[in-house]
Amino acid sequence: IKQIFDAYRKLRNTARYLLGSLHDFDPVEHAVPYENLPALDKYLLGELDLFLTESKVAFDEFAFSRVFSLLQQFAVSDLSNFYLDIAKDRLYIAAPDEARRRSCQTVMAEVLRGFTAVFAPILPHMAEDVWQSLPYKVAEQSVFQAGWPSTSYPEADREGWTMIRSLRDLVNKVIEEARNQKAVGSSLEAKLFVHTADPTLQRALATLSAATDGVDELRFILLASQVEVLDSAEDVVARATLCSRADEGLQTIVGLAPADGIKCERCWHYSPSAGESATYSGACARCASALAIMDFTPVGPDQLLGTGGTPAEGVTASTPATPAVAENKKKKKGGSTAASPAVVMECADATDASTIAALQQENDELRVLVDALKADVAAIKSDMEAIEQAGAVSP
Repeated sequence: IKQIFDAYRKLRNTARYLLGSLHDFDPVEHAVPYENLPALDKYLLGELDLFLTESKVAFDEFAFSRVFSLLQQFAVSDLSNFYLDIAKDRLYIAAPDEARRRSCQTVMAEVLRGFTAVFAPILPHMAEDVWQSLPYKVAEQSVFQAGWPSTSYPEADREGWTMIRSLRDLVNKVIEEARNQKAVGSSLEAKLFVHTADPTLQRALATLSAATDGVDELRFILLASQVEVLDSAEDVVARATLCSRADEGLQTIVGLAPADGIKCERCWHYSPSAGESATYSGACARCASALAIMDFTPVGPDQLLGTGGTPAEGVTASTPATPAVAENKKKKKGGSTAASPAVVMECADATDASTIAALQQENDELRVLVDALKADVAAIKSDMEAIEQAGAVSP
């Protein structure tokens, strides 16, 4: 019973994440044509088409266990562990109307429609909840009126992307090894060196290395600040100052070194351009561009928090941690409880009445959200108890 509940929760959480990421998306206004999508997005739509095709065949053959397996594989392997893991960067960092963000939302809208259609016969109430919660208008009032999705997306270099996903697995192992050695914390603190003798992977790496669209670049696919493809395994070992690992089956070796540059205060990627912006101090070139598109209030060097948490003149500091929280952090990290330097991205005077009112409204909205989440947790616990009781009385 617990396994079934965990599987249900995974499907539900995936649907909730997709819905939340589409809160400002309208397909009529914001959808990006297929031919303008990045290679990663085209690949995922190809996987969606394959998922829908295999699911329909399984339904026609009454192989419901096969449908359940396909749902789990698509939600966990294709979405959570791969596409959504990569997509978080552009969803959160890009300006709302940037093409790379809208292209991601275009794919997510298609995925949500197909994903919901497949689990609708198995979880009809949840599917209907998803459909009624769509943040944009649809012609059908119910998911069961919409019918089976009529998608026809071509397979986009599936062989090459399969190799890239295998490379991601190898990269994750190398980063985990470095993390265990306390050499890095986040994967963004690392610079990757890659060499492969596999011709398919070589071709895929060459294509992604040439990308400049902010989506298909290797550093975003592999979740590192920088990535270099080298000509030999010896070069990788020589330049990997932290650690390296080879995979004979993949004919590939990956090495790690500390990332170049400094950490961007906004996206946390390390970049030589971080801190060079005269308009947005502490931001890398990519974030500075996004902030400019959003017409964000400029932040100069004089508006950075000083050491010890002392704010610069005219800048409002954030609320300090309580003594208990500070002491807990001190115990965990073994360091001082003094606040670290940070960029304050809000220059409004805290004494301004309109600012205080806006902050109060935001605080009230957060309280409502927390209450709603608590209600969801209570409902889930109630469902679990009902399932356990049903299992206890069944023969």
